[in-house]
Amino acid sequence: MTKNNTNQEITTNYFEEGEQAKAYKERALKNVFNQKFLSNIIDNIPQSGKFLDAGCGVGSFLRQLIDVAKNKGRNDVEFFAFDYSKSMAEEAQKLNPEAKVFHDDLKNLNSEIGSHSFDYVNTRDVLYFFNPELGERDAAFKNLSSITKKDGILMVSMREKRFDKEQSSGFFDFSENDLRTIMQKFGFKIEKSEIGNKKSYGSPSQSNLDRFYDYLNIVAVNIGETPSPTLGDSYSATRVEALKNKKSGQSSGIKLG
Repeated sequence: MTKNNTNQEITTNYFEEGEQAKAYKERALKNVFNQKFLSNIIDNIPQSGKFLDAGCGVGSFLRQLIDVAKNKGRNDVEFFAFDYSKSMAEEAQKLNPEAKVFHDDLKNLNSEIGSHSFDYVNTRDVLYFFNPELGERDAAFKNLSSITKKDGILMVSMREKRFDKEQSSGFFDFSENDLRTIMQKFGFKIEKSEIGNKKSYGSPSQSNLDRFYDYLNIVAVNIGETPSPTLGDSYSATRVEALKNKKSGQSSGIKLG
């Protein structure tokens, strides 16, 4: 698989076919998300608001979020989701009959999703499928901006591109600075940026997914214009430099985690 592959080819190969796809789905269904984290999302959705899971996979995150909403008495929230993988979208709809789940592609929205405006949009472990050299990354963020309401929230969660690790073949990871920069380019003001605990992607037998990555979690508000740079952007750039120095054996004053 080369860097010129589109996300369609990557997704079809990894999520639709054979034992690898079956194993992924089984593993995804076992994911358990922090209840406080889920509760905070629900608390940030306004009354009668709309939530979208963009790239929902088998729907385990959505299932747990809907359950938290029910426990909090938030039956007013409308839940939507979509996934590029048709089989994933079908699994997610079965698991979440309360939600409207579509088969769609974030960089080229063709379903009903594109006509909606959402109060809270979540996209998790999705954006590294989009090739920046083919304009896919910009297309995805343009769509995220168009479907997130003015003053609505976008939360992006994904593994961090590390200068001290080789990038996985066929995936297009972000550094923290990359992600902050493109979110601001498309009108999002960064509210919170975290680098969480290291996360393993796949077993050592999968040669392209056998490493541990730090995990980015960025929450932003759609202000509809390019915001002024924040102090966090200076820190982010410093972290990138520190990672480069670590790879080259130089010392740095920043803790990498």
